[in-house]
Amino acid sequence: MYKYSKYLLYRTAQYQQFHFNVSLETSNIPIQQIFKHPMSNQAGNDGHKRPEHVKLTSEQKRQNDIYDANIVRIQNLSPTIKGFTLQIKSTASKMPTFMAGQWVDFFIPGLDKIGGYSMSSEPSHFKKEGELELAVKFSSWAPAHWLHTKAKVGSNVAFRVGGNFHYPNQITNSVQITNGNAHDLLLVAGGVGINPLASIFLNAYEMKRSASEQDKVPSLRQVNLLYSSKTKEELIFRDKIETVISCTSLQRDYRIRDQNQFNAKYFVTRQGDENLIDVSTKYKRIDLDELKAAVCTNADGDSDEKRPKIPLYCYLCGPPEMIKQISNILISILNVPEKHVFYEMWW
Repeated sequence: MYKYSKYLLYRTAQYQQFHFNVSLETSNIPIQQIFKHPMSNQAGNDGHKRPEHVKLTSEQKRQNDIYDANIVRIQNLSPTIKGFTLQIKSTASKMPTFMAGQWVDFFIPGLDKIGGYSMSSEPSHFKKEGELELAVKFSSWAPAHWLHTKAKVGSNVAFRVGGNFHYPNQITNSVQITNGNAHDLLLVAGGVGINPLASIFLNAYEMKRSASEQDKVPSLRQVNLLYSSKTKEELIFRDKIETVISCTSLQRDYRIRDQNQFNAKYFVTRQGDENLIDVSTKYKRIDLDELKAAVCTNADGDSDEKRPKIPLYCYLCGPPEMIKQISNILISILNVPEKHVFYEMWW
């Protein structure tokens, strides 16, 4: 694991800010450290004490600048999840950037607690429109409670970009297009853990679309998403995901030649929902068989269950126990190299 220095806390007139002297390297979080994060005295939705965002992410890289923004849209994405669109204020002297999968420190005027939310939108949308999107589940935790009960269109907030969990990164960039190499992505999401993975999924599609037509062997070959939630209603962003899959599988975009480059499977874990008629949704947890099928997927149509001889990078985001189980299967049973498995945990 790459080494990071400890953070120094200081307070400004408007916001509580944290500066970090960090490495620019990207790392994943070792499985054995998943349950070692400091907890706050604020209970989450499940009654357990949740970690403070700034402590949980204290060893991750952050940008220095904090940007003012307005909430310009609020949507009900599910009975418990709201979507918020932030528009950066035009007075900003320079525009921030973010990579697909990263999060923001979320500052609310008058509130001491600092929120931490992954962007669900792709970086290209922010570059074009100056907007970024967050999806927040209802909670008694102060930032989430404010967003669900007090936030309005026009509310002033601020944010700062950070996070080591993103695609591409230094490891995935080690695949050189000029050498004729390629790689696959496997994205595994649990609940609102879909946020950074939706950003990665959409960004991967934009990367494929914007690739030069002269690129004979695109670096990114295939993207598979496994998305699990308690109820079907909680499978947010499904329409955006299906739009990408439809465009690529039907070859409507001439820049993406191969069929089935983008795929998704949906899982619902709450008993009772299995009575709903939906052939595209499986009513079970993501298990070994599903992970094996995703890992061994071969776009060349080979019936052999062995993995194609190209790198696979896995991005996991969801509850800690889910991440622990799935990462163990990927590494210990399916022989995915540990350095190719990246984690993000949101309680």
